[in-house]
Amino acid sequence: METKKNLLLIGGTKQNIGKTTFTCDVIKAYSPNNKIIAIKTSCHFHGILDTDIVIANNDKFVIVKETVTNTGKDSARMLGLGANEVYFIQSKDEFIGEAYSFLEKYFDNNSLIICESASLRSYIKSSVFIVLKASEDEKIPDNKTNLHKADIFVIDYLSKVENIDIFVEIRHNCWKLTNKKLSC
Repeated sequence: METKKNLLLIGGTKQNIGKTTFTCDVIKAYSPNNKIIAIKTSCHFHGILDTDIVIANNDKFVIVKETVTNTGKDSARMLGLGANEVYFIQSKDEFIGEAYSFLEKYFDNNSLIICESASLRSYIKSSVFIVLKASEDEKIPDNKTNLHKADIFVIDYLSKVENIDIFVEIRHNCWKLTNKKLSC
């Protein structure tokens, strides 16, 4: 499995754990000096807005490019915080790798990618895979096998962290775990 050194994957043990907040904090911290492409994924199919640019729409996946910041969608929030481009992939887990490969041809080699998707880890190895958990003793559900592949688990992100750079940094146009001591 090829490692995508410019790809940062964000996953979580459950919904509303802070994945989008974490992703947005990374975008906000690093977009002023870097070209960031953000990807939001969902295994549920939502409608396509008039403002979305449709990249793909087939029986396996739908990919749209976000163009506005005021729709209330997480992907619009990512765009508003400084991502140069934001895509929303709607796909069942078994097609997420295919959807990413399709979309990847639209990226230039100098872009840093941040993707909110644990399921993509089944198909692609990112340079860093961060998984958010509610507590240290929270068990990872058996059906969430990719979460065990995390490079780091971030515990209770929403209430403790002020600086995203204690987790991840950019070196030579690649995402890297930091060597800083965690203070939370």
